[in-house]
Amino acid sequence: MFGLVSLDDGVVRWGGAQVGPATRPQFGYTPEERGRYPRMRAREQLVYLGRLCGRSSPDAARCADRWLERFALADRAGDRLDTLSHRNQQRVQLIAALVNEPELLVLDEPFSGLEAIAALDPDWSALAGVHLVYDEPGHARLRVDADADLPAVAALAQHAGVVSFTYQPPTLSEMFRQVVTA
Repeated sequence: MFGLVSLDDGVVRWGGAQVGPATRPQFGYTPEERGRYPRMRAREQLVYLGRLCGRSSPDAARCADRWLERFALADRAGDRLDTLSHRNQQRVQLIAALVNEPELLVLDEPFSGLEAIAALDPDWSALAGVHLVYDEPGHARLRVDADADLPAVAALAQHAGVVSFTYQPPTLSEMFRQVVTA
């Protein structure tokens, strides 16, 4: 259907017509494994993907903005994908499949990686001085500035069901990246 593999025999039809390059933009697809650009900003990435589907830049931007609003991500539209929580990355992944407003949406394992803790996935970016380094189901690594409100961090963690904290000094490569990107 998506042209990822060649058919051995037969044809794929949608709406009575054979599926091909001209009809594929009518489909949206969310793969099990996220395949986005982690350093791109969420909205920028969605507009780019909308353009790849044949939409004009203004049209892709309007559509991306509408879906970001519907998924309560409008305030995070300018954030890099790799700074978003796992749950919000999953939302952006779904919006990427919807940005071309498909007639058919194919979801491959849409809830993969969203274990029970994901329902309580805290939004660490809401706290000043707290930076998400990475987020995996049931495990997150934060960089907490010295002036961060530690009671607020602890309260959010408790609300999310976090059962333990550990301190880990930054690695040499993390310190290097901080200096280079500053």
